Amino acid sequence: MPSLTLTIPGAAREPCFDASKEDAPLSGYVKSNEKPVTTPFGGKLLWVGNATCIIEFNGIRFMTDPNFLHQGDHVHLAPGVTAQRVKDPAFDYHNCPAVDFILLSHLHADHFDDLVAEHIRKSLPIVSTPHACEHLKARGHTAVYPLKTWEEIHVLKGEDQINIVSMPGKHTLGLMDAMNAHLHVIPPVMGSMVTFKKAHTDGHIQDYNLYISGDTLYYDELKEIHHKHPHINLALVHLGGTTLPVVHVMVTMDAVQGIQLLCALRPEQAIPIHIDDYDVFKSPLSDFQREVAKTGWQDRVIYLTRGEEFAF
Repeated sequence: MPSLTLTIPGAAREPCFDASKEDAPLSGYVKSNEKPVTTPFGGKLLWVGNATCIIEFNGIRFMTDPNFLHQGDHVHLAPGVTAQRVKDPAFDYHNCPAVDFILLSHLHADHFDDLVAEHIRKSLPIVSTPHACEHLKARGHTAVYPLKTWEEIHVLKGEDQINIVSMPGKHTLGLMDAMNAHLHVIPPVMGSMVTFKKAHTDGHIQDYNLYISGDTLYYDELKEIHHKHPHINLALVHLGGTTLPVVHVMVTMDAVQGIQLLCALRPEQAIPIHIDDYDVFKSPLSDFQREVAKTGWQDRVIYLTRGEEFAF
């Protein structure tokens, strides 16, 4: 299937939000008591909170699922369903470092909140699902790049390039999935496989594959990811066991499903995110840590605090 291309100008980045900071090194946003580690590959990942990360490789920097609401703020998740944020992000939206584009797993208010919607620069490119891109375009966004499952986009900035492939993902399964297909209560979601390419002096091209699960439940189709992408260096796994009240339906992986996904995809390393930021997240980090210990994944799972940087 044909690929999309997003070409980013080589000039300095514009701020993401009104009244936000100008372009600055990502390391300036790391907590003062953290010391970033440099690696030969040269990538950086900063966890802001919930599913929001800022990822940088060579000259390209992007943000996932921007959510800058504060503790006590509420989001709307479905008709009659709200959630309250219980953990603050690492910094406010107006302190957010400039990025080249946004990678959005889906258009849910805990991934693209009202604060973000009000203040974000409408010309900032956004890569997301066709559903999200359609709605963002209607809101005045001028640079949206929709991806169906398994479709790919090449992001180019000067001589730097990363590739992104949309991965399968489902918020709902079974009867709930059939109902949602007709009622459109919960938006469609995608995961992402981001491939960074590093050219060595001897001409060898080294790939680094970052998988981002998105807000999916675990189901059999996710096993196909391993067949198509058998070598995953790092997985960002959205957990939390998000459970809608009243109907008591879980719409993101809990600890058990998270381990099922890791065993199916076999990444070299994994980082849990989207795990304890809202009161509808019913599977805490401690549950996942127990499952990690039971299955022997301790040496491959990395736990970040908000505002901490991971070098890859």
